[in-house]
Amino acid sequence: MRKIVLYIAMSLDGYLADPKGGVSWLVGDGSNPHHEGTYESFLATVGSIVMGSTTYHQLRYELSPDHWPYDQIQTYVLSHQPSEALDTVTLINTPIVPFLTELKSMEGKDIWLVGGANVLHQALENPTLIDRYHIAIIPRILGDGIRLFSNGIASIPLRWIRSEEYNGIVELIYEPLEQ
Repeated sequence: MRKIVLYIAMSLDGYLADPKGGVSWLVGDGSNPHHEGTYESFLATVGSIVMGSTTYHQLRYELSPDHWPYDQIQTYVLSHQPSEALDTVTLINTPIVPFLTELKSMEGKDIWLVGGANVLHQALENPTLIDRYHIAIIPRILGDGIRLFSNGIASIPLRWIRSEEYNGIVELIYEPLEQ
């Protein structure tokens, strides 16, 4: 069975974006700028990507307007609005929990739950759905913005797997405790 992995970054104070949805602050402290981190090795384990429409539009039109960075990986965008999609992008308008449950039961590499906050909060309606939390803590305090985890989600006990540090960024990897 495939695993669903939340691989995401947040500020030290728990925000995944600034108040306007910006992510230009997602950089290290400059202490080791040539360290590549875990992104490439993580991406090699991914067979499907799931994201919300806000994240899709931000990637497609702001962060990577000249090329789609995931053209070799099937991407699913959860959206209630029609939008222009690329060849490897499928727009879906369905509840996320049943969709992820079905996707998880298929053969293949892991599923990357990219975000954003709305998609994550919907996925957390089933606290056992996400198999690994891989969260990069960026050395920045934003003070305000879009929270990664909001009030009202269920308590999920986790087990620490490992940590990695580079360029002032600390990556924390957790898995849910068996209950």
